[in-house]
Amino acid sequence: MKYVAVVLAVAICFSDATSNTWGRYEAAIRLLANDTLFRPLVESHMKTYREAQRTSPLRMDQAGRNFACPGGTSPSVPTSVHALRAGDIKVVAALGDSLTAANGADAWTILGCLTEYRGTTWSIGGDRTISSDGITLANIIRYFNPNVYGFSEGTGDRDSAKKRFNVAKAGDKSMHMPEQAQLLVQRLRNDPNINFQNDWKLVTIFIGGNDLCQFCSDEAAHSAELYASRIEQALQILYDNVPRALVQVVNIFDIGPLTEMGGLICSTVHVYACDCLLNQPGRDKASQLTIEYQRETARVVSSSKFNNHDDFTVVLQPFLENADPPRKSDGSLDTAFFAPDCFHFSRMGHQMVAKNLWNTMFQPVGLKDRDWDMHAPIFCPGQNEFIATHQNSRR
Repeated sequence: MKYVAVVLAVAICFSDATSNTWGRYEAAIRLLANDTLFRPLVESHMKTYREAQRTSPLRMDQAGRNFACPGGTSPSVPTSVHALRAGDIKVVAALGDSLTAANGADAWTILGCLTEYRGTTWSIGGDRTISSDGITLANIIRYFNPNVYGFSEGTGDRDSAKKRFNVAKAGDKSMHMPEQAQLLVQRLRNDPNINFQNDWKLVTIFIGGNDLCQFCSDEAAHSAELYASRIEQALQILYDNVPRALVQVVNIFDIGPLTEMGGLICSTVHVYACDCLLNQPGRDKASQLTIEYQRETARVVSSSKFNNHDDFTVVLQPFLENADPPRKSDGSLDTAFFAPDCFHFSRMGHQMVAKNLWNTMFQPVGLKDRDWDMHAPIFCPGQNEFIATHQNSRR
């Protein structure tokens, strides 16, 4: 109990001194990593974490080992986004927060959770290949088009050497999406490695975790209407400035179940990083707000103003809407899918999200899964199968 008292006292101290939630998260990680008081607890936590990584029945390292899929590329460059195959994509890009920056994805210590493993991230990571434990959306596309460009590699923030078109920033919320969209447009225009006008681009947007973690500080500022309007502003910037683009918005999931990962280490991080979910009323409110975020995002994405050109469209990918975190046979959360901070995705978590995103991309609009499939193989599109859009789904 003395440990709990210390943690709470320090948490209150940092809550007063550090208003920024990401700053508080960083403070929590450094406290756990450097304070001798926590060392035995951290060492025990990490031992359990590493064992979970080793023994999880849902390990993903074999999922792409024998992947074989012929075709997937058009005989000539398509002129319509509604006739786009996987191999036609020349450029990948991503907007988001620390889940796209991949904080802690390959961390083997608590302090490693402050590292951004951008080469591992589910939507745009380019480290390894799908046959060598590198299942990411970008790497699956690289299977069909080895010359695809824009994926991030290694570690570092969005200004690091190999960040390329991963403009996600840890701690960002929906209010930062227009700024990220503008930054992406700037990088796309200025990169000599791409043909800005003619290359087909795939842009993935995923945001909302920090909005849900901070809503209780100002509910009006975190309303579903404002959340969706900021995504809409980002989409408008891309629509006005980026030719030949398929933009996909991945709907946010309910983060409440993450608090089920108990123990002092997990609880300490949650106190700092997501204090709006510390009690049941807060979790209930966040769950309801998640549903509202999902509904308003779907309304924005379905707007005809983003789907009336042959060279640009926006698609909602809803496979996380009803997703429950992976669980073990006893019903407890499988911690192998989370970083040591019990908050971000581990490499296995990123791989699971990447596989399900890819599979959902080929499901018709209106008939897409709203839950992920833990055991589904990586989908092999048919020779003439297009990435699903509103228009080709109707056909």
